[in-house]
Amino acid sequence: MLLRRITEHVRNQNWVAVLIDFFIVVVGVFIGLQVSNWNDTLGDRADEQRYLAELEKDLGTALEEIDETIGNAQMRRDAGLFVFDGGRQLETSATFSQMGATFSVEGQRDADPRDHLPLIFSIARIVDRHGDAYAELIATGKISVLEDRSLVRALSKYYSRYDEIQTGDQMNWTQMFTTQRLFQSRGVSMATPMSAEDFVILINDDDELEAALRNVSDLAGWQLKRLSSLRVETNSVLTLVKDAQE
Repeated sequence: MLLRRITEHVRNQNWVAVLIDFFIVVVGVFIGLQVSNWNDTLGDRADEQRYLAELEKDLGTALEEIDETIGNAQMRRDAGLFVFDGGRQLETSATFSQMGATFSVEGQRDADPRDHLPLIFSIARIVDRHGDAYAELIATGKISVLEDRSLVRALSKYYSRYDEIQTGDQMNWTQMFTTQRLFQSRGVSMATPMSAEDFVILINDDDELEAALRNVSDLAGWQLKRLSSLRVETNSVLTLVKDAQE
């Protein structure tokens, strides 16, 4: 209809009418584009808030995972100091109670960790990557919906760091199976109670087992340093995510 009218005005050389019709077309296209952009912006803001909420959940879960893994590493490190250096008295902790409950340690809430050194040296945790929301943002190309570019950079750096630490933690996992195998080959079950005195006698003349247990302790200390740093970074990124939701 409009095109026919413009054609008629051109044929009649009614240039004022042509200009008016052209103006109407331009304004109509402009308004249409603006409405489309406005709808896209509203959609992006809704997506941004949804992803921010999911990122907050992922980072909160990561913090819980990191804290539990730190507790496990601390116990293995303390066991090494107790056995080899005569330091750090072992005490029943939430970590040990949880470990004891998993492996049916009798009276695990009040059990003495010094009577369960094979178990402590044999169980290692490593961090799992909790980054589903970030992975989806990258995979779908939706990372651009996050308006705070400093947050985008922080997330990229954080998850790269997380992956690096997780890869390094695999050494703890490998050492765990080595230690379990060595205990087994010597007729020691990791869930069987053993006094600290008997444990020391067991490893005194066993260079291979002693070296393995020292590795467990040293790797636990290394893991503690890395996870403590990761915990700080997690809190920092979590604060940025929360700020972006306000």
